[in-house]
Amino acid sequence: MIDDRARTEPRPRSSKRQLMTVASIIPEAFPSEGTPTAADTETAAQLVDEILATHLVPPARHFPGVGDEIVCVFPDLDRAEAAGLLETARHRIRNRTEIPEVMVSFSAGLAADTRDEDRQRTLDTARLLRSDAQAKGGDRVQIQPEATGEGRTILLAEDDLLTARLIIHRLQREGYAVVHHPDGQSALEAAQAAGPQPYALAIFDVKMPRMDGFELLGRFKEDPKLASTPVVMLTGMGAEQDVVRALSGGADDYILKPFSPTELALRVQRLLAK
Repeated sequence: MIDDRARTEPRPRSSKRQLMTVASIIPEAFPSEGTPTAADTETAAQLVDEILATHLVPPARHFPGVGDEIVCVFPDLDRAEAAGLLETARHRIRNRTEIPEVMVSFSAGLAADTRDEDRQRTLDTARLLRSDAQAKGGDRVQIQPEATGEGRTILLAEDDLLTARLIIHRLQREGYAVVHHPDGQSALEAAQAAGPQPYALAIFDVKMPRMDGFELLGRFKEDPKLASTPVVMLTGMGAEQDVVRALSGGADDYILKPFSPTELALRVQRLLAK
């Protein structure tokens, strides 16, 4: 869980924004030659820690996370305000000249949630975003999108009730409406009976009664009204053949079970933002 030191009193602000914005940060060292050594990594961590300690405006706080991670907490700041502070710190770190043989930067993920929600979940979201920033080359701040689900409906075909409940709960928190069907046949019939482009996105489990996820995916792609609907496939861990079959069949993304509901929500947001 997030450290108790993060529980600082917020500065007086509008009561309309009761946010706790959290960043997960990983220092990065890039020596002029070769790969970074342990000393290079330590130098990078010290420099990032120093800048954060002197630059962040109270009541924002930073403290060690897991491994080399640094966690920043910004009470009552929204994403844009916190991102502005981090971007300024990032540029200052990049422009330091005290150690010219090692370039230092950091990658960060930034997430926000209301204070009465689970802060650990917010930190987990920030960590996923940080990993995304690193995968895109590093030296960047990856920001959680604002909830944009209002007015969008997602079709869910999943026969496991517990899994369906987890998905529905998480997506409804993002503002999406979710229409759930326990098998592929009923999901297809409902989609065909609905109006033009009824769903913003569809999530299909692979193994379902009456019609499995692969056949359902194929029927969607054959139907002119449904063909453009982005589809996310849920498949069992390690089922590589399922992944290949799903992507070759026209799926836009896949998620391996068991999965993080937070990761699922982020992938949905990314697909719908395209």
